[in-house]
Amino acid sequence: MITENRRWAEIRMEEEFVIDRNKLAFKTNRKGELEGTFLLTVNMPEEEKMILYPVMENPQSTLIMEFNGEKAAYHIMDVPKNGKVKVRFTLKGLPAGTHTVYIFLERYFVWKEKEEKNSKQHEIFDPLYFSLEVYDDKDSLFANKYFESVKKVGNADEKHDLFSIKIFEDSMFAKEARMVGKTNYFLLINNASVYEWKGYVKLLADYQTEEIKQIIIPADSMVGLPVELRNHQAMESIRMIFIGEPTKKIDVPFLLRKIFKTKRLPIC
Repeated sequence: MITENRRWAEIRMEEEFVIDRNKLAFKTNRKGELEGTFLLTVNMPEEEKMILYPVMENPQSTLIMEFNGEKAAYHIMDVPKNGKVKVRFTLKGLPAGTHTVYIFLERYFVWKEKEEKNSKQHEIFDPLYFSLEVYDDKDSLFANKYFESVKKVGNADEKHDLFSIKIFEDSMFAKEARMVGKTNYFLLINNASVYEWKGYVKLLADYQTEEIKQIIIPADSMVGLPVELRNHQAMESIRMIFIGEPTKKIDVPFLLRKIFKTKRLPIC
């Protein structure tokens, strides 16, 4: 994955964990463990502090990995201007089945009021994902789950982000949130594709995951839904994401997923 033609992030797996690299399909060993390497190659004008964290597609509490031998919900990296950063990781303890695992890379969030108008600085967000068969069951996590249809509030807006989520303070979607300090908010999701998607709305509280809803987003639509944010006072920032798959099978040779995201907002 390339960001601004100056940052390249990839995940490497040994052959014992590979089902089909082209389809992003991997498997655990007989102990139910997956080992791999995250590699970040950079050529940037300045040093950066980046954060790496895993998310599971299905409803799940915070996913814990071992990063360079230490168990954690996320891993902070000091990234040089030029060069490579390598992080070994181990994933284990997942229930048997076929899972989709995401590893997100973000710039470490530090809110500065004077940078609010230039919030692009905070929007480095690189999602890497793969299918993982945990020994020895092949049940789909999307099978036999209830996905809620959400209210369509209009047709998709193709002038802006084709796939996006925005957080609003009101149900009329008139006042977009700049910070988070209360409990009740409203999400406006834009899906400008010809496909309907089913999946999971998740809260990234700092860099830990909380399940919000399981929904279906119609094709070519804007949908709105209320969300309740609780126990966020001790956090520094949040982001909302939607990750899902098409409701109808699409003939492509790889694991097809769509990721919608909000800006990361500070807690006030």
